[in-house]
Amino acid sequence: MIPSQRRVLEKPASVTVELTRQCNVKCIHCYSSAGIGGFNPSSGVLKSILHKALDVEPFYLIFTGGEPFVRADLPDLMSTVYGRTGQQMPEITIATNGQLISSERGEKVLDAASKINDLVGYPVIGIYVSLHGSTPEIHDRIMASSGAYARAVKGISMIKERGNIAFGVGCTPLRINYDDLDNIVNRALELGSPVLNFSQFVPTGRGAFAKEIDLTPEQYQNFVQWFVQRREELEEKILLVTHEPLEVMVYPVVSELEQYYGCPAAWLSATIEPDGTVYPCPLSPIAAGNVSETSLKDIWLNSAVFKQFRDRDNFSGVCGSCDLKWVCGGCRGTSLAYENTALGSDRRCWHYTSDGKERIGRINVVSNKTGKDLLTENIQKMLNRNVEDELLRKPLRQNSDGMIIKTVEKSISSNIKETLGNYLVFRPPNPSRWNYSNTLHVLDRITRATIELDSLAGRLYLDIGFNGISINKLLLTYPRTEWGNILSLIHKMAEANILLLKYTHEES
Repeated sequence: MIPSQRRVLEKPASVTVELTRQCNVKCIHCYSSAGIGGFNPSSGVLKSILHKALDVEPFYLIFTGGEPFVRADLPDLMSTVYGRTGQQMPEITIATNGQLISSERGEKVLDAASKINDLVGYPVIGIYVSLHGSTPEIHDRIMASSGAYARAVKGISMIKERGNIAFGVGCTPLRINYDDLDNIVNRALELGSPVLNFSQFVPTGRGAFAKEIDLTPEQYQNFVQWFVQRREELEEKILLVTHEPLEVMVYPVVSELEQYYGCPAAWLSATIEPDGTVYPCPLSPIAAGNVSETSLKDIWLNSAVFKQFRDRDNFSGVCGSCDLKWVCGGCRGTSLAYENTALGSDRRCWHYTSDGKERIGRINVVSNKTGKDLLTENIQKMLNRNVEDELLRKPLRQNSDGMIIKTVEKSISSNIKETLGNYLVFRPPNPSRWNYSNTLHVLDRITRATIELDSLAGRLYLDIGFNGISINKLLLTYPRTEWGNILSLIHKMAEANILLLKYTHEES
């Protein structure tokens, strides 16, 4: 049974839409077995799917495949979203292998993204490029394509040159690149990427035939501990993010988590395949319905599959008995891949075969500090920095799921207090003219007004650099009764000359 303090959202905050099963490379770890002959629906079918996804008004849309850039209509699909939602459009992240960015088709995609970003007023469309190695030898081997590294690096440079398209790079840790992770971080820094996302490998699709490249539980433990350490060391240079639920085992905020979900599948996110089939997660291909027959919201709320994913008391094995199951949940895709059931154990957990050892959550932690201790520390860190310089150097930040931090969009009237009750967005009229000098004045007016808190912490997304956790996720780690106190702390940070809002500007 789902604990009473766990709130099930009325609709998903993030929707992944797989645009195609076609791909121009054959990555050895691909979860969808995408290839040249993969299923590629018509534009009409995809537009219908997009409208079904937009019916739930998600904060994020993630375009994946296959390879999204193989679709000649990708600019039209982005325009479809803008045409339906206008200034209220969700953040779009396009996940790509980067091979076609420098092509004529890729240029058209960049043109369309730039145009929409200018219309909206900030980089609402971003591109996430795979970088699985710091050298052509490693990257090309994983991508199973000679020259893939050079094409990806060129594509990243082209996105960066545009100046108004958000971008980041992503890596999947495997045994092949395990010893290259530090070098990959350095390469991302050299490329000027503001974000480096590490996603877990799940042996499904083509990856089901390559289980030997999966990390061992010991390697996963080392990776997660390395990740937490490197994220803190590099927080002023690059944002390292991951959607690795096992991170909670080496990060001490778990002692206070009540509304943190760990694995976001069926709690925050859903996936729609090119034929309209809905899954809780692209790595857990268990059909929950089809948007051509049932609305996404109905599937989200009533599907037996989604309900099974949420009720972690139904999990078996180590995950079922773990005292952290409600703040971790393991990876259901890994359970499905190795145990043929999505409700089993996550074999990557380094305590998976540790019967008799001290329980997870009381060992292998970075420190014994609580979440509030860490928040206080981060306030002090920010007091000791020239935060304005930092933000101007790195205007784009993303949340811990590797997606651009989203503020729910509403226009600001002259009477800001009246507007606040309906949620806000602050953004510059021209993305090339970011300026933060007006932030304190605006933030003071915000925090003194009444902010209505709703699902995902009132949909008010502010980035305070809390080790990559945006304020909505920070609030979700505390009971609702504490939210006022946390917001009060943030106000004190503002009074201490801390600049919090991302896309604010001085009126000209």
